[in-house]
Amino acid sequence: MGTIRHIQNALNSGELSPRLTMREDYERYPNGCKTLRNFIPLPTGGVITQYGQQWIAQTKDAALAYLWPFELSTTQAYVIEAGNLYFRFYRDGARIYDLNGSVSAMANNGAGLIRVTSVGHGLSTSNYVYLTATNGTDEANGEWVVTVIDADNFDLQGSTFTNAYSSGGLWTRPYVITSPYAIADIPDIKMAQSADTLYLVHPSYEPRKLTRTAHTSWTLTTITFLDGPYMETNTTTTTLTPSAATGAGVTVTASAVTGINNNTGFQTTDGGRFIRMQEGSVWGYCLITARASTVSVTVTVLLTLTDTTTKDKWRLGSWSGTTGYPSAITIFEQRLVFAATLTEPQHLWLSTTGSYEDMSPSATGGTVADSDAVTYKLGSNKVNTIQWLSGATQLYIGTSGEEFSMVGATLEAVSAVNPPLVRSGTTEGSFNLQPVRIGSRVIFVQRSGRELRELTFNDSEQTLVTEELSLIAEHFLRSPNYVVTMAYQNKPDRTIWIVRSDGALVAFCNYVVEKVRAWALMGSTGASGLYKWVTVIPSVDLLDDQAWFVMQRTVGGVTKHFVEMQNQDISVHSGLVYSGTPIAAIDGLEHLNGETVRVVGDGAGYDDQVVVQG
Repeated sequence: MGTIRHIQNALNSGELSPRLTMREDYERYPNGCKTLRNFIPLPTGGVITQYGQQWIAQTKDAALAYLWPFELSTTQAYVIEAGNLYFRFYRDGARIYDLNGSVSAMANNGAGLIRVTSVGHGLSTSNYVYLTATNGTDEANGEWVVTVIDADNFDLQGSTFTNAYSSGGLWTRPYVITSPYAIADIPDIKMAQSADTLYLVHPSYEPRKLTRTAHTSWTLTTITFLDGPYMETNTTTTTLTPSAATGAGVTVTASAVTGINNNTGFQTTDGGRFIRMQEGSVWGYCLITARASTVSVTVTVLLTLTDTTTKDKWRLGSWSGTTGYPSAITIFEQRLVFAATLTEPQHLWLSTTGSYEDMSPSATGGTVADSDAVTYKLGSNKVNTIQWLSGATQLYIGTSGEEFSMVGATLEAVSAVNPPLVRSGTTEGSFNLQPVRIGSRVIFVQRSGRELRELTFNDSEQTLVTEELSLIAEHFLRSPNYVVTMAYQNKPDRTIWIVRSDGALVAFCNYVVEKVRAWALMGSTGASGLYKWVTVIPSVDLLDDQAWFVMQRTVGGVTKHFVEMQNQDISVHSGLVYSGTPIAAIDGLEHLNGETVRVVGDGAGYDDQVVVQG
């Protein structure tokens, strides 16, 4: 019997699940592959090799960190390195530095450390510096923590002076700000951006905002809300009595613990929590500053309590160290939307219209306006915690058991006067990971962490519908692997990059109109290279989007983490690019100390472009 040859004109169905091996009747089968590794499927039918990655910097202390996008505009985009108790920043394919200087000498400090002489350096002890271009004392090149000796000298902590200094040496200080977030908590932070402000939420931390005013001027602060949000008005017989109607240091005494924190009374973790009290038709509110006992707290009155009479109508703030803080956030119809605390896992809180830090439920006289803040509890027969929010044409809400949509009661803007229209249509359940929004479509991870699904609203049936996008390549997300994070790159290839729990990188190319849905495995780069996180921002020239990665690599037997950026002009992992006249040494290879590297040129020695790979 002769050999049967098959002409395959396209590969843009990507790698297909082994469960489709005999499904020749499947419409995408003819364009599929049994194995597709390190190739990106194209809508036109072919595939291209995975783009290379440009090494940008080592993370602080070479420890695990995560990356967030910050897009002030399409022409001013940043990447934030969020690590243990700190943030660092990147733009235009490089790390941001706020101080630099040159080296005039290096010597043994008398105890074996490298002492650097840099006149008028301006550094402080515990600052980090990145040293390059040092000749002789080559071991000084790299990132160090410094101990300042005087205005002109500093030591490199943990260094060993080995070789005599001959010349050169430049140093820069990475711009950094402190944060309260422990590294273990950072993956659970969710965010929403409005112009130069990034709002951050985590169930164990007060909501915060990160504000940028210049490349080296970023501020992280706890949000001071004007008012609210609040729990339901007290319906028990417990009353509250203030010692004064205005001012600070006012004592509020409760008649009982009933109705306060599940009948346990005031807690020390209630500090910073609002209390709203009504006298007649007028509402006033205050902020708890200290707790004396289960029935007594000290407050600062923010809006007069009218008088010191006993109040039987009062409301406690929804957010506190006792009740927990919001764990999901988005922006929808000019409102900042929060959701899900430990105590109220199915609640949503929408700010007043156009004022993101005002959660006032009504005017002081009790009148509710359309633009006032909205509090809504999802109706469900199960207590399924809200996992994420996504503001698109409707407000989409993913819970651990169902998916919902919210619009205004009249199918217009959400109003505080009339309850919003909330509908449930799917019961897949959502993984605790922010979804990807592509136009009106929301791509989310199913609650198992092992399915990628698309959520849309069906106008004809007036209900939510969902489709499993990973079905044709379900083996990529099969147990024990699961989705750690994902990011959407619109250009050049409309790809959702998925970092898997084993450190592999999966590409899902999604062209809806062209009916191309293709999966491919980029894989890890072996034991020395694992993908830990991905984010995407627009490129400087706006022609494409840039995918940025946190990579875990083993260098000299030591596990380290690096920030790397996808670069279509190179075809290696962890590469560096040099443009200029031929040179004998290339700076910036300190992260590969002790490793064998390869220099790539045009075959005739050094070229105008030199790429170095570990």
